[in-house]
Amino acid sequence: MSVFNFPQRSIRMLFCRAITAAAILHVASLSLPVAAADLLIKSAGRMPNEAANGAAIAIEGVTVLPMTDADTVLRDMTVILRNGRIDAVGSAKTIHIPKGVRRVSGAGKWLMPSLTDMHTHPENDRLARLLLGTEDVPNGTVRTEDIFLPYVANGVLQIVNMSAMSESIGQRIEIESGRVLGPHMALAAMVDGDPPMLPTGLSRSASTPSDGRQVVRVLARTQY
Repeated sequence: MSVFNFPQRSIRMLFCRAITAAAILHVASLSLPVAAADLLIKSAGRMPNEAANGAAIAIEGVTVLPMTDADTVLRDMTVILRNGRIDAVGSAKTIHIPKGVRRVSGAGKWLMPSLTDMHTHPENDRLARLLLGTEDVPNGTVRTEDIFLPYVANGVLQIVNMSAMSESIGQRIEIESGRVLGPHMALAAMVDGDPPMLPTGLSRSASTPSDGRQVVRVLARTQY
């Protein structure tokens, strides 16, 4: 995966809510999350602070891939985003853009529903120590922004973490609070047999069906 080289942390934060806010594209009666990361980052340059706080943005003259039947391609469209969701989609020649809406040129760019990766294993410092079998992994070796920014850069705005740990909850909080640019993340903790195949701390052990149900109850109470 390629990574955009943002020169300032503030720029990453600026785009977080505007891009990763699971915008909904209403085309052919479908509601689809939209990945506008590449378009906005490459063509918008500097966006005002209000863009991250729900202000309206119009992406003009863009080619939309709605991912509907018949491989539809909607050319020369304008998409209006308001409060993190797509408010209107129409021909760039006829759609009305209200006064005060921030205009972004989408000429030569593509806008499509975001992607979802249903099986991921995002890293963190403790996970690295467990898998490597050593404590010689300093805190801060695995940076949250380095792990999750490539997802957004490639249009993946939703993932399922299949080996979630307590550190994963912290990473999700960093993303959802806007401190780090990354995808929305569902957390699935690993439950293993007894003895476990994986290192203790990476998975939970359950030797009976009753133990398994109790592990699930505990995980549900702790934000997984």
